[in-house]
Amino acid sequence: MNMVQKFRIIIVALCIAAIYFISSFLISKGSNSVTDHLLLDNFASTSTGDESDYSAYLQKWKEQIDQSEKNGNMKVITLSGADFSDYDMDGLRVDGERVITEENGTITYKFNVPVSGAYNIEIKYLPITGKGAPIVRSLFINGVQPFDEAANLIFERIWVDENKAFLMKTDSNQAFPAQVEAPEWVTKKLESSNGYYNEPFIFSFSEGENELSLQSLQEPMEIEYIKLTPVKKLKSYEDYKSDCISEGINIISKDDMENGCVSVQAEDAYQKTTSSLIPVNDRTSVKTIPYHASNIVLNTIGGDNWSTPGEGIAWKIDVPKAGLYKIAVRFKQVSNRDFYSIRKLTVNGEVPFKEASEIKFNYKSKFQLSYLGDGSQDYYFYFKKGINTISLAVTLGSLGPVISEVNKSINNFNELYREIIQITGTDPDQYRDYKLTTLLPDLKASLETEYNRLTAVVNAFGNNNQKTSEISSMLVQLKRLLQKPDNISKELKSFNDNISALSNWTMTLGVQPLLLDYISVCGDGYQLGKPEGNLFQNMKHNVLAFVASFTNDYTVSNSKDNESKKNIEVWISTSRDQYNIVQRMVNKEFTDRNFTVTIKMVGADTIMPSTISGNGPDVAIQINGIMPSNFAFRNAAYDLTKFKDFEEVSSSFPSGAMEYFEYQGSYYALPDQMSFPVMFYRKDIIEELGLEIPNTWDDLLELMPYLQARNMDMCLETYSGASLGAATSMSSTKAINSILLSMLYQNGEELYKDGGSVSNLDSDTSLQIFKKWTEFYTKNNMSVSMDFVTRFRKGSVPIGIVDFTYYNTLKATAPEIDGLWGIAPIPGTVSEDGAINRSTASIVGASMILKNTVDKKGTAMEAWEFLKWWTGSEAQVTYSNELEAVLGAAARYPVANLDALEALPWTKEDLTVLEESISNLRGIPQVPGGYITGRYIENAFLRVVDENIDPVDTLYSMVEYINQELKYKQEEFKVLNRQ
Repeated sequence: MNMVQKFRIIIVALCIAAIYFISSFLISKGSNSVTDHLLLDNFASTSTGDESDYSAYLQKWKEQIDQSEKNGNMKVITLSGADFSDYDMDGLRVDGERVITEENGTITYKFNVPVSGAYNIEIKYLPITGKGAPIVRSLFINGVQPFDEAANLIFERIWVDENKAFLMKTDSNQAFPAQVEAPEWVTKKLESSNGYYNEPFIFSFSEGENELSLQSLQEPMEIEYIKLTPVKKLKSYEDYKSDCISEGINIISKDDMENGCVSVQAEDAYQKTTSSLIPVNDRTSVKTIPYHASNIVLNTIGGDNWSTPGEGIAWKIDVPKAGLYKIAVRFKQVSNRDFYSIRKLTVNGEVPFKEASEIKFNYKSKFQLSYLGDGSQDYYFYFKKGINTISLAVTLGSLGPVISEVNKSINNFNELYREIIQITGTDPDQYRDYKLTTLLPDLKASLETEYNRLTAVVNAFGNNNQKTSEISSMLVQLKRLLQKPDNISKELKSFNDNISALSNWTMTLGVQPLLLDYISVCGDGYQLGKPEGNLFQNMKHNVLAFVASFTNDYTVSNSKDNESKKNIEVWISTSRDQYNIVQRMVNKEFTDRNFTVTIKMVGADTIMPSTISGNGPDVAIQINGIMPSNFAFRNAAYDLTKFKDFEEVSSSFPSGAMEYFEYQGSYYALPDQMSFPVMFYRKDIIEELGLEIPNTWDDLLELMPYLQARNMDMCLETYSGASLGAATSMSSTKAINSILLSMLYQNGEELYKDGGSVSNLDSDTSLQIFKKWTEFYTKNNMSVSMDFVTRFRKGSVPIGIVDFTYYNTLKATAPEIDGLWGIAPIPGTVSEDGAINRSTASIVGASMILKNTVDKKGTAMEAWEFLKWWTGSEAQVTYSNELEAVLGAAARYPVANLDALEALPWTKEDLTVLEESISNLRGIPQVPGGYITGRYIENAFLRVVDENIDPVDTLYSMVEYINQELKYKQEEFKVLNRQ
């Protein structure tokens, strides 16, 4: 081989290596980018046929969309808000050219389209102050919903800090500012509410008369206009920059600015789209501005609270002259390990170029400071002279179509799983051939379709195997099952586990947290500083923080003039986040009152001994609902009926909640939390099976064979149920099962008789109800225990009667079935007059006044004023909203105040169910020794279910032990002789 041949071989090898490098770069652009393989066209081959989602809609109208982008004859079509043709909505109002739409009903517009084509829909709206929830609308075009995603369109609200006082005070602990609404007109193009698509929705309209309808699903809003704008793609960055230069717009140098750049502190936000975006304290870096080693200084914004698609923050920044600038951001992204979080950037309300709609913030364990760009170049942005608005909104970018595709697989896998268990049950015989390919002829084709879909997803991530391990595990199993599809019955458990892993994967990838310190608009050539301190600065910080941990008081005083006023102590046994919210509310409310309030976070077990020793609180809040009666037995709780306005105050709560606090004709607490069982059901499965929601317990039993024939199950909670408020070891008890208790009440039975001195569980009716309850599990083979959330998500348990706080759990952990489930009141019992009795057992959390303390200090009236404020509607709504803002939607507070319940952002459908249930609530009478009742009921239940013995005899034998304990405790507290 001569030198020329060797040279040629080397050149060819270098070319191949270059091609490989370039392709690898495209696959993993930046550090972990997802490639352009994520374009919807590349997933078209994995579609399952008759789909109704947006990606299928785009495929259907692809040719028209392509032609529309080149058609210069298409014009903007504008409809004024008041120019509607029809409506079906109570309370609709016209305000000049605008229309105010309520949270229920439909409004319709008719209009002429001169040229057929693809349009975006733009709406200018005013988010009228309501319950604080997002505004939700459903869109119909010519009477038809164009695609599934059009059923849930979100119109964001505008939130601001109530005041900016915290920005001026850094020498002590800062109080978090409350978030309040500041409605103003917003222009929005309709887009994906789940972030799966990064550009506004495209809609197809035919030439001639068309009809557009908006159905209100949640919250009112005012509409100024609706525009149909011809689809126009965003420019690329290179075209944007080139156009700016050609128009004579200059790149601004650092020398043209006083300090080379202008900055705004991220916590000094102008507007936010959600109340959860509150300023937060970061003490991990000496470079964070403003800095303090130990004080609570609100110097950043975002973090885990800023992670859901659509959540946006805007800032105002003053620029000295018009021109092109760079944008620098000091940020920390420590949650998406070895990956990135994504934001969409707008300047003065517009996305300047395509790349700005997907800006990536890479992972690092510390703060970073850099210009916005793509990793190879920094972007320039045009700013006008004077005040400009910069906003960053959470988006999934190119990850959206990926998550959408995996969710399709999850839904198809869940449907396949339900079909399989209808044949095999949830625990198949490993040695039996179920002949699944015969009974499910599409089984192999379904597996192959999902294999191809998930393979496309993995390929889109290139060589980032760490981010696709869950998908790869499913692919390995699918590849194996494609060889022998009938073996899926033998691998059903691992198949189910892989489905759960995929669900968790989509949830994890869909979370996009980011913490910001400040944003700077900089001139060209400006040199950014270091994002973190040096060794000596960090050492000093660590020493100061350590020393301060022994001395710092992390409270914020609520008054500067405490000496001349009475002071009451309020104890709360809860988390630091909840304590901070209560402290902040007290600081705001009790500054100018004639007494002061000190909030202390303590363990619940300290309340009783401290009260007995004379060092207890005036008020204890968020305690378990049975604690007040235990204190009342010991003459340690204050009788609230002594206050003249007690009856008026107590009318704000359901009688079923107040029932917990009654003892010998007096009441010893007010409820601050409340819950009860409701029936959760899968709308899609119930409809698919042609079934109806059970109205009575007999209906429920009639439904069981239909579900069991398909190897499905129901869930009736058999455990103790939810617990609200902090409990002491003194008041710990085994809660009475809510299903059994509700059935007793529905049949006119009570737990106790003779003034609470003996149990009523030995009555004939009570014994028969206990028997009927146990037969749900012995004769009808319901599962005694199960993971309700997981099985409800999968669809193997389409109906469950559990505590309504599961609502929050499902909303937070099961987004893939959002909209596919609902709630209903629990089944009732038909009375002799034919009416259905729906009495429902409740549980509560409580707030009470401690008798010994207020008698000693003379602060009974002050404690009562605080108690009324805390359990009042305004405070409960504020607390619930702020708790949800800090901890997310899963933390929605189960308020007991009826007015507060209506003011919270429930949907109309769900609120109707809750109100109906509340109207039928019953509590549990509290009697000395009553703690033993739940324990012996559970013992009887477990013996019947586990040992298959007679339920009547079993419960009857337990009643004797219950009565013994009741008698013992009555003698201990001298109940019969107390005045």
